[in-house]
Amino acid sequence: GVAVRDGIAYVADDDHGLEVVDVHNPLAPKLIANLPTPGLAYIPKLVGDTLYLAGHRGGLQIIDVKDPAKPRLITSVVTPGMAWGIAVVDGVAFVADDQAGLLTLDVKDPAHVRTLGQFNPNGRAEDVVVEGGIAYVSFFDQGLYVLDVHDPAAPKPLAQLQTPGNARGLALQNDRLYLADWLAGVEGIDVHDPAHPQLLGSYDTPGAAWGVNAE
Repeated sequence: GVAVRDGIAYVADDDHGLEVVDVHNPLAPKLIANLPTPGLAYIPKLVGDTLYLAGHRGGLQIIDVKDPAKPRLITSVVTPGMAWGIAVVDGVAFVADDQAGLLTLDVKDPAHVRTLGQFNPNGRAEDVVVEGGIAYVSFFDQGLYVLDVHDPAAPKPLAQLQTPGNARGLALQNDRLYLADWLAGVEGIDVHDPAHPQLLGSYDTPGAAWGVNAE
C-alpha cells in the first residue's frame, strides 16, 4: 500500500519495511528514507504526523513521520493474527487481523497502545473501512460484515453480505462500498442503510482482484 501527502509517498514495501519517497517530481521519484519494520509492511494509514502500518505477521507499527527523511518507530504492537488492513478514527485503530478478526485498539497515546475489543466470527479479516461509527469489514471466506462501532470496545454486527468470491480490499465513497472479491472481480454495494447492504453489480476482472480505490 501507499499513502501520499505533500509530495511525499510512504510505501509499505513488504519485507523491506517502510520506504519514504519524494515524488514532488513524479518523473524522478527519490528515495529519502527507509525504516525496517517487523513482519511484512502491508497497508499504511497517515494521520497527522503519525503513520500507522499494518505489518501482517509483524502486527501494527506506529511511526513518527514529522520529519519524513527520518521516520521513527514509536511502538510495535504484536497482534494475535496477521494484520492485513487498518483504519484509524478518533484515536482508535481498527485492525483487520486475519484469523483473529477485527481488533479495536486505543492509540491516543501511541507509546502505550491498549486493546479495546474484538469481533471474530471465525473468519479471516482482510480489510476495514470506518465511517460514522460504522465499520465495514471484509472476511476472505465470509464476505462483508457491517458493524456498529460507536462503542469500539464492543463491536456489534448489523449485517452480513456473502459475496460471490473471496472478499479482500475495500473502498467507501458516499453510500457506495467497493469490494475487491478475488477471483470474482469487483463488487459494488449500496450501504445507504448499513443494516441492509445491497449488492448492486459486479465486474469480473481478468485476474484476482486484491485491492480497490474510489475517488
